[in-house]
Amino acid sequence: MRGPRAERRLAAVARRVAMARLPVEDWWTPDQRGLVEDRSVTWRRQPWRARDAWVSPNGAARPYEAFPDSAQPPEGMRLVKGGWDHDHCQLCWEKLAEPPVGQPEGYTDCAHRWLCTACFERYVAPRLGPRGGE
Repeated sequence: MRGPRAERRLAAVARRVAMARLPVEDWWTPDQRGLVEDRSVTWRRQPWRARDAWVSPNGAARPYEAFPDSAQPPEGMRLVKGGWDHDHCQLCWEKLAEPPVGQPEGYTDCAHRWLCTACFERYVAPRLGPRGGE
């Protein structure tokens, strides 16, 4: 009969073996791999919606997403309602946007990162086990 300590070690080895069998791409950056393997991230499936953005009047600077807590615009920028018109999947770069421009829904976390449904289901969901995405 095994003791509790041996059981925990055995369970840890079984988890490592199971994780080693999960799909991983050799072209992922360390950030992408970390995003996929971080089980503490809470992913929510939701429709993608345009958000407000700070943009420069002459279009010289990239738009910046206007977060709710950014009350003051960056210098020389103006607020455009719905100006943040798409995001990209953090893994495959698929466009998430309102139809017909891109995928209409995906998975997002509290850090405004998005995964397309295909990447979430292929890479993240298997690592979450029964918890899955919300």
